[in-house]
Amino acid sequence: MNSLDSIDDNCLILSGKNPKIFFINQKQIFEFFNEKNNSYNYTYLVRDTCEINSFLIFAKELQMIFLIKERTDINLLKSKNLGENLSEKKLPKEQLNLTEWIYENLNSKFVVIDLQSITTNNIGEIISVQMNSIKSLVLINSSDRVLRLFKYDYDCISQYQDYFDSVNRKKWLNAYFYTLKVNNKYQDLIVTALSDVNSLEFILIDIQTGNFIKRLEPFKYQCSGFICHYLNHFTFILISNKKLFNIVGYFVNNWGAFAPKLKYIEENIEFIEEESFFDDFNKKLKNPPKKIIDKALIKEIFKNPSMNNNYINPNIFFKYQPIEEDPVSLQSQRDLNEIFQNFNEILEIYKR
Repeated sequence: MNSLDSIDDNCLILSGKNPKIFFINQKQIFEFFNEKNNSYNYTYLVRDTCEINSFLIFAKELQMIFLIKERTDINLLKSKNLGENLSEKKLPKEQLNLTEWIYENLNSKFVVIDLQSITTNNIGEIISVQMNSIKSLVLINSSDRVLRLFKYDYDCISQYQDYFDSVNRKKWLNAYFYTLKVNNKYQDLIVTALSDVNSLEFILIDIQTGNFIKRLEPFKYQCSGFICHYLNHFTFILISNKKLFNIVGYFVNNWGAFAPKLKYIEENIEFIEEESFFDDFNKKLKNPPKKIIDKALIKEIFKNPSMNNNYINPNIFFKYQPIEEDPVSLQSQRDLNEIFQNFNEILEIYKR
């Protein structure tokens, strides 16, 4: 298994039996291990971190994570302390042997800073690895049908959360990090899908709480893979029976049992009520206060036209022709009449 990932415009990471970095401009290859023939025949997935010359190496078949960094005096000391205290990790024999092999065969420019073993009762392997945009979270999908979320913080890798289908034990198809913008705030989610032979069900998981915040209705066909954009698009591209499908969704507000005259707002509005605000509150709901209008400004509008203009009656400011049997038009007539009366003006009504 080989896969390509880019670090920048100049570097490509090649994962596989013998992982390496290819520098495009210099046309040079950097190999992570000195021994070209991997005696354990394992596959390694390599991802770069948010730090320069720092990488995560995932042993696919043994479900292990190794954090390697550039060799410095401080990092070398950390690596020695880790090697001397491997017994505290309580690794199985195969994982311990691989760790010792990596210590001996890792390229001399790097040292092992930390390692993490994925504990599982079933024999399995890593299917896919995803990292969020700032590379602080690692999401691993394994063949034992468990999604595992890890946190990467400087020199430490720690397991944060597990996700699995406790009812039907369906397998996770793919999993991606997803950032959703709601009410000018961002929410970090995991977009994944449960799959079996007959259906596919998309699920959105809140990273902070671990709750399944939304489930899309199952699709009645088999799916072999899907992808999504990491930022607020809510669109999936999936492959099923050699066809591409584009699924687009929209988040909408839920209806609620609000009292009359109340409505949803996009953001919280600071409101400081008076002591008597809740006195006769029901009455205020039925008769809400009217908006205050600056009459001085409106009076400028209602000034009588100049006599130089060709007006038959200078007191007539506006001519209105309502549409009969139209409730909106008739209500407009009443509103205009009220406005004109407040300013001692005349509204001329034309009827058909």
